[in-house]
Amino acid sequence: MTELGLLDELTLWIHPVVVGQGKRLFPEGSSAAAWTLATTTAFSSGAVVFDHRKSDRL
Repeated sequence: MTELGLLDELTLWIHPVVVGQGKRLFPEGSSAAAWTLATTTAFSSGAVVFDHRKSDRL
């Protein structure tokens, strides 16, 4: 959906768990400029929520 430009908001929950390796969330070469960080929320468990909005900068 991100590759097709169908999202205008993206929320990522990051949990502090070390697994050693895994799959990439976004493909190699994806543009970080397509998203602007809007808000963050941190929890006492160590989890953090990042809310991103589609950016006008491309």
